[in-house]
Amino acid sequence: MKQLAIFITALPLLLSAQTGYLVEGQLRLSDDWEPVVYLSMLEVLDDMTSVSGDMIFDQTGIEPDGRFRFQGDFLPEHNRLYRLHVSKRGDPPSTIIIGGQEENHRHFAMAPGDTVRISHPDTLSGFTGLVIAGNVANQCLGQVEDVLGDLRHQSSRTAAGVRLRYDEARQRLEDVLQACPDPLGKLFAAHVLLDKFEDAELVQYLQVMRQMPMLQRSPYFDEIDRRIEAASIQYDLMSKNFKLWPWLVVLGVAAIGWWLIAHRRRGKPEAVMLSLSVQERKVFELLASGRSNKEISSELNIGVSTVKSHVHRIYSKLGISSRREVRKFRQYLD
Repeated sequence: MKQLAIFITALPLLLSAQTGYLVEGQLRLSDDWEPVVYLSMLEVLDDMTSVSGDMIFDQTGIEPDGRFRFQGDFLPEHNRLYRLHVSKRGDPPSTIIIGGQEENHRHFAMAPGDTVRISHPDTLSGFTGLVIAGNVANQCLGQVEDVLGDLRHQSSRTAAGVRLRYDEARQRLEDVLQACPDPLGKLFAAHVLLDKFEDAELVQYLQVMRQMPMLQRSPYFDEIDRRIEAASIQYDLMSKNFKLWPWLVVLGVAAIGWWLIAHRRRGKPEAVMLSLSVQERKVFELLASGRSNKEISSELNIGVSTVKSHVHRIYSKLGISSRREVRKFRQYLD
C-alpha cells in the first residue's frame, strides 16, 4: 500500500516529465539584436520561410553571457519542427531573415519529454554553426540546413559550376533521406528535395518511401504525401502522353517552327532581358539561384501571390515554362 501511495503521489510528476520540455543554450549576439529569443512551432513544413505572432508560443530573455532557457509543462505528441529566432532592435518580433550573415533563426526537432541543448562551437556568432543536441532528428535537420546554406552562398557563375553544385546538393539530401533514422528528418529532406529537384526519378523513389509506417505516423506526413501524389499524377500523365508519339512528332515540328519565329522576334537573350522590369530581374536572379517562391517572397518582402505573378510574366516574356529553363537561360547570359 505504501508503494502504491508513493506511485500515485508521483504520477503527476511522471506525466509532466513525459509531456514537458526544456530548451536551453547560448547565443552570441551583437548589440544590434534585441536580447529576447522566441520559440515557435511549425504546423506545416511550408512554414519554414514564414513567421507570425500565432506561431510564437513562448519567449525568454537572453542573459548578458548569451544564455537562455525555455521550460514548459506540455508539448503536443510526436516529433515536431520548432524554430528559435531573434529580431533586430526596432523590428517586429515576427521577423525572420533568410540567408546571409544576419540569418536570425534555426529550426530544430523536439518531442514531449525532450531536453534540447543549443551551443556555439569555437567563436562563431549569431545562428551560424549552432550545435543542437537532445533529439535524434536534429542531426538530420542540421545536415539539410547545411545544404540549403551552401546553395544560397554558392558563388559559381559558370554553367558547369552551377550544375556541379546542384548535383552535389541533391546527392547530399538524398543521403540524408536514406540514412536518417527519424521520420521527421526524412520528411524534412523530402520536402527540400521536392522544392529544389522534383523530377520523375525522385518522385518514383518517394512513392516507395511514403509506404513506410514510421513516416505515416508523423504529423507532417499528410503534407508531403499530398505533394508526392500531385507530382506522381503529373509524371504519370507525361508518361501516358509519351505513347502519343506520332502526334508529338507533329507537334514537335510545329514547336520548332514556332521557336525559330519567336527566337528571331525576340533576338539575343541579353536583349530579351531588357523587357523585364527591375523587380522582375530580381525575381529572375533568385529563381536562377534555386530559391523557392516563399524564399523570394521573404527576401524581397513581397507576397507569395506577387512572386507568382512576377514568375508568370517572366516566363511569358522569356518564352520559357520552368525553373530549369530559367537556370539555362541564366547560363546563356554568362
